[in-house]
Amino acid sequence: MFSPRGHTYALVLAAVLTFLLLFSQLETIRTYVGPLYQGVEFAPDRDAAPSRVEDKSVEFDVSGLPRILLVSAFFPLKRSKHTLADYEGWLSRFLAQVSSDLYMFCPPDIAPLIRKLRGDLPILLNTTFESPFDIPPLRGLEDTYQSMHDILDPERSYHSAELYAVWNAKPYFLDEGLARAQESNSAYYDYAFWNDAGSMRAEHTYVHWPGPNRTERFFRTAAAQSGTPKDNIIFVPFNWPPDHTLWMWNEDDGPTMAEVFSEGSFFGGAAQAIANYERSFYAYHDTWMHAGRFIGKDQTLINALIFLYPQHFFGVLVNDYPAASGVPQSSTSFGACGDSWWYYQWWLADDKEREQMADLWITPSDGASARDVDLAYSRPAGSARCRDTHLFTARQLLRKALGRFWWPPRASLAWGVARTPGRNSSLPSIPLSAPPLLDGSESTL
Repeated sequence: MFSPRGHTYALVLAAVLTFLLLFSQLETIRTYVGPLYQGVEFAPDRDAAPSRVEDKSVEFDVSGLPRILLVSAFFPLKRSKHTLADYEGWLSRFLAQVSSDLYMFCPPDIAPLIRKLRGDLPILLNTTFESPFDIPPLRGLEDTYQSMHDILDPERSYHSAELYAVWNAKPYFLDEGLARAQESNSAYYDYAFWNDAGSMRAEHTYVHWPGPNRTERFFRTAAAQSGTPKDNIIFVPFNWPPDHTLWMWNEDDGPTMAEVFSEGSFFGGAAQAIANYERSFYAYHDTWMHAGRFIGKDQTLINALIFLYPQHFFGVLVNDYPAASGVPQSSTSFGACGDSWWYYQWWLADDKEREQMADLWITPSDGASARDVDLAYSRPAGSARCRDTHLFTARQLLRKALGRFWWPPRASLAWGVARTPGRNSSLPSIPLSAPPLLDGSESTL
């Protein structure tokens, strides 16, 4: 038989071949091993959380705070669950109060309203586009989006093809708005963020928002924890952890996640990260659209990108359990923080404005009691003052929900891949049958 040396060589060769075989079947292994891991690791009781949890070990020069740009858009929908009067009230709380530099897109007939509400605060207004379908990534997709709506959307009773375009135009608007603002103002912005025009729906105390000090510290902390440079990482809020069944999700499944754990109302970062995010978003938008997948809801695309490129995302986690179905938006373990969907607004504000807002949420108005305030916000009696929490990198969030042995599925496209020319021509018909209609929706525009 084998000599001792030959036996050793045979064992080494067998080990190498076994390793190569396993490595070549990683995706298959994910599929079969995934269901073996069940459940989410819960965090400690948030009531015991400190009021501030910024990482003070991350140092930076406060004399050189970052310059921040907000980008937004307002394109009234022909079919909307909100009236123009609703939007005007929400717009005024954003445009008339938040003083950060703003670049905004709207059709020409809406420009006078935007200028009136903004007053003397800084704004650059772009009226180039009559509709989100006029932007380069979505031009010519009206019929394709309408087919998606009629055949594929389980929420089609209250969605529209036009609404899909508003949602999916956001990455382009953010990237384009930042580039145009820097060109027009001859200025450099360290960070730019998309903010839904209708996202500030209640009374608030935010003026210099997002807070530059807070923003810089969080991006530096996220970079240190993720190993990704801070100029190539995107902030996006997390509403809850993804369901454990997504352990085996891969690119071929498309953006079919039933529960959207990310929020599309606010996101951004540095110019490089925004450009890479925009290219990746539309690259997969087109890939899945040509495959006949439903890509009308931007949050499902965001979820998919987070799974494929977790090292490029971080955020704040609001609910420490999957899919908060049936839980009132005002009921969170952070205390009296208003609607939990907008918790990130408070979380990103600097100390003074955050403290003022926390006071506002628990202070009775004239003649009202503390219980009246709780009832007004539909929250439990005696809710504690709103509390801070730490950030999560996307990898931390996914491993919290899916297990420490989870790893990202293989992405066929590199992060920041450029869009291909002629991408919207000769689109195939959508071959899938209509799913059942669903009730409920999360939308802020």
